[in-house]
Amino acid sequence: MDHVEQLLKAYVEWDRTKAQNPDTWAGLIAEDIVWHSLPGVVPELDLSQPLRGKEAVARYFTALVQHWEMVEYKVDHLLAQGDRVAMLGTCTWRSRKTGKVVETPKADFFHFRGGKIVEFWEFYDTAKAISGEQ
Repeated sequence: MDHVEQLLKAYVEWDRTKAQNPDTWAGLIAEDIVWHSLPGVVPELDLSQPLRGKEAVARYFTALVQHWEMVEYKVDHLLAQGDRVAMLGTCTWRSRKTGKVVETPKADFFHFRGGKIVEFWEFYDTAKAISGEQ
């Protein structure tokens, strides 16, 4: 199975389970993964901290579903070039703190090595995410 097929399968499962099964991603993630949520730390968003290692990413997924309830995750495009894949789509989440629903464009970038994700970057509308928490 190529990287695009692996990711599409994971995204479909991610949406189907509404982020309740982090094991969806566990089999794809390398032990030494470097995980970036946004280009840097956004003080109002606890989940924007850069992470290192599979265990740290597992904690991220736990925190994510504690703070947010997934409504929908839609993949529009998966683009691959060698060991790199980009995903463009949209996602909708409900804040467990405020009940506000936030829909945002989403871009994810993956770097694979040996069939595993070794680097990940995600980008979304931070202003909308912050407004959902307030």
